[in-house]
Amino acid sequence: MANPRLRSLLWWRRWAKKDWAIAAVGFTAVAFALTLLANSWRDEPDSEITRPFHPFTASDLVELTLLQNAKARGALCLDGSAPGYHFKKGFGSGANNWLLHIEGGGWCNTIESCSWRKGTPLGYSKYMDRKIPFSGILSSHPSQNPEFFNWNKVKIRYCDGTSLAGHPENELKVNLCLKIFCPVSEPVIIILLMEEYCL
Repeated sequence: MANPRLRSLLWWRRWAKKDWAIAAVGFTAVAFALTLLANSWRDEPDSEITRPFHPFTASDLVELTLLQNAKARGALCLDGSAPGYHFKKGFGSGANNWLLHIEGGGWCNTIESCSWRKGTPLGYSKYMDRKIPFSGILSSHPSQNPEFFNWNKVKIRYCDGTSLAGHPENELKVNLCLKIFCPVSEPVIIILLMEEYCL
């Protein structure tokens, strides 16, 4: 004979269709009310938890600059196009400091993966965004980026399919103290920036 205590746990099995319909409507109403309540908390205008960042403005968008004479310098994307970077000039006490962001992308390590990548922004500068927002560590808003907001900032776009590991025999020496170990396009961009801004 079945245990009466266990039988009391199976009360829901005796429900009629009407009881199930009432329960479904009740559950839906409770879920809807909780969703509205959660959204009202999120929409509070003073909430720094839900709105920690500034919305993008036109001044946050930074133009893409393609490397001039890329072929002569040996710096090319996978498809042979010129690599690019986005540069925002620093100001005030940060005018002589630099923040370099080298975009990642991973290796293309087979002919098929490199051929495919040539038709994407990771291998062809034609497909790169012409303007991108500088946010987070690249932001110029002191409340969003208190440490580096006024520094010179450069985002170097990735398009050559390498791992940024470089080779010691390809080491470039700049200003007798700075050594750069990375694929061809990245150090060329850095060298051009250093020449242009007398670093």
